[in-house]
Amino acid sequence: MGTTDYNQNEFNNQTGERIYSTEYEKLIVKREQVLGQPVDLLTYDKALSLTQSWLSNPVETCETKFIFAQNPEKVLRSMDEPELSSVLEEADLLIPDGSGVVWALNRKGYDLPGRVTGIDLMHRLLAQAEELGAGVYFLGGKETVINKAIKKMNKEFPGLQIKGFHHGYFSQQEEDKIVKTINQSDASLLFVAMGSPKQELFLARNRDKLAINLGMGIGGSLDVIAGEVNRAPEIFQKLKLEWFYRIVTDPKRISRGMQIPRFIGKIIFSSKEEI
Repeated sequence: MGTTDYNQNEFNNQTGERIYSTEYEKLIVKREQVLGQPVDLLTYDKALSLTQSWLSNPVETCETKFIFAQNPEKVLRSMDEPELSSVLEEADLLIPDGSGVVWALNRKGYDLPGRVTGIDLMHRLLAQAEELGAGVYFLGGKETVINKAIKKMNKEFPGLQIKGFHHGYFSQQEEDKIVKTINQSDASLLFVAMGSPKQELFLARNRDKLAINLGMGIGGSLDVIAGEVNRAPEIFQKLKLEWFYRIVTDPKRISRGMQIPRFIGKIIFSSKEEI
């Protein structure tokens, strides 16, 4: 398969558009704001066009790229935590993961077809990495969980080159050793499942140390893949009520889940310009 080397070489500060271009084509990614926090106007196809290019290049010839997810809970948290807001702003792609974020963007006048969820983009990236022969490393989760998840991914993607994996329970003193292990694995793609904001902060502070093409924060995706946590049934996903399903099935999440009504209230009582 042919590859296209997308390099961000144009940025329009007024429109928030980043233009990745070659001699053949241009791909525009527009960054918007929801309640003052960043999010990209993306579809799966556009995201995967970029990741194919990033994963196809030798790691020594390209800059490390990051993909983070944006959702209502993270928007509200970022409003109170400038460090997290700054880290998210530095993401190369900031996917509209939450239904509330897509709803807010559409209230601003956009017409996004739907979410780009972290777990679904992850599965597409695994298929892409398998096709390209790109090595993958997984970091995060409990040891038992990541072991189960790796076994399932080996079955689903038999040609996938899993270069290594490590649980997410390590000290700050061990972090440099973990980064060195990832670099020595020769992986091109790194998935970090340590929850937010821990995973984003880990990737951000190690950006200049990691010898990878692409890193992505995937939250609790390994728990879902391992079968430890059930994803919301399709009907809840279609009704945009995954957050409600998670509260009902896991009462410990109620404080997090209640951020959704708070977010909705802020959007409803904000003008189009304030959203």
